[in-house]
Amino acid sequence: MKYRALNIFIVIIATMIIWSGDVNAQDPLPAQYFNVRHYSNPAYTALFGKDFRISALNRRQWGWLPGGYTTNMVSGETGFFRDRSGLNSMGVGLVILQDKAGKPAYQSFMAQCNIATHLRIDAGVYLSMGIAGKYIQRSMDFTALRWDSQYNGVNHDPGIDSGENPGDMSRSIFDLSWGAAVSGGTGQNETTVGYAFHHLRQNESVMANGTSKLPMLHELSAFNRTKLRKTELMSDLKINRQAGAMMISAMARLGYRFGSDSRYTDFRTSTLIYAGIGYRWADAILFAAGCEYERRFNIGIAYELTTSVVSDQAGSNGAMEIVLSWSGLRTSTRRTLSKT
Repeated sequence: MKYRALNIFIVIIATMIIWSGDVNAQDPLPAQYFNVRHYSNPAYTALFGKDFRISALNRRQWGWLPGGYTTNMVSGETGFFRDRSGLNSMGVGLVILQDKAGKPAYQSFMAQCNIATHLRIDAGVYLSMGIAGKYIQRSMDFTALRWDSQYNGVNHDPGIDSGENPGDMSRSIFDLSWGAAVSGGTGQNETTVGYAFHHLRQNESVMANGTSKLPMLHELSAFNRTKLRKTELMSDLKINRQAGAMMISAMARLGYRFGSDSRYTDFRTSTLIYAGIGYRWADAILFAAGCEYERRFNIGIAYELTTSVVSDQAGSNGAMEIVLSWSGLRTSTRRTLSKT
């Protein structure tokens, strides 16, 4: 049966999520995760009908806090050995991420290298598997911290010696992630379901060299695109589970495509505009809008409206995020007749 492999895969990964045990590590989570899928699951690397894609993301959150929270990401992915359907049989990718939190300038730098393979297992159904190696470096500006011993009776005086010396406030580690995905469908309805687990080598400590292992982060993700003439409905679901904590995030986007695509060649230059709304359980309402110009250049903007207790305590409105991406082909062969 055409979608039998896809259905079996869904059952297996749902069971693994349920059995994954009792989120200690707070990995940066973009609101527009659908624009940088290979960041959270290496199996998605170059899982598209283009040769390459380059993306950049900027996210600013909780600006009312001293220093705020800022995340910057740049990534690239490229595919090789495209099959008759136009999909890549292999993909490699690179993700560079910098996360900065608060006035003490706690910083996390990550360089992630992905490699993935995409195998056709049935008519219109593909199995993808990928692995990611990560180099992570963390640091903190000790001089920006405040201590009770620096209180002069009236206010905080940074000129007073705190007497505190925590030592080296930096650390470097190597981590691994693994992922798998099944994708399938027709030109009018496409579904992808993926499973990944992270922190295969990381321990629990943030700065010190501890010995306790960090529990693995299990992630289930699913995506569906349904086309009806010039209208496209795109829906995403992401479930993360780690050591007893669970995060559920879902988003639906409605798009309209205008311009022309060739029916008999692979020359396609139509433009898609979209807008959507989502919800991260007990945390935030997500709003997103964007434009994919001529199937090459994409700009996406998202805003998170915080609904958790953080908003009640500090009056925070949430986070603003922007994503830019460029995709295309290494050679100008899009005008050739399609082989499908």
